[in-house]
Amino acid sequence: MPLRYECDEPDFPGAFVEFSDSWSRKQIRLYWKETKTEEDNDAWFALVKSKIVTMHMVTTEGAELTTGAQLTDETTDEIDVRLWMWFSTALGIAVNEVVALGNALGRRLRATHVKSKDTADRPMN
Repeated sequence: MPLRYECDEPDFPGAFVEFSDSWSRKQIRLYWKETKTEEDNDAWFALVKSKIVTMHMVTTEGAELTTGAQLTDETTDEIDVRLWMWFSTALGIAVNEVVALGNALGRRLRATHVKSKDTADRPMN
């Protein structure tokens, strides 16, 4: 289920972004990798764009951005810095939520494993 974030700043009515909740370990590592080269930056930006399910942001020039593919060096340069910082924050929160979902699933599976193992070790009367 996509992770949806809505911007509540009155200057940006209707601004939102939805990110995929399906990320591989490799993608998470790439997201957190320090971008030292232009190639690293391009790979990171391609990953971010691929994780946008849908969005709505308007540039300062009035262009509506509704897909990750529309985020380019040119269009991101035309996004109000406040809206871009909101987007960047939403992205970080989404990644942290995906990791938290994975941790929660791991805890649930561990609890199930411990419970089934505990039951299996008991003698039948």
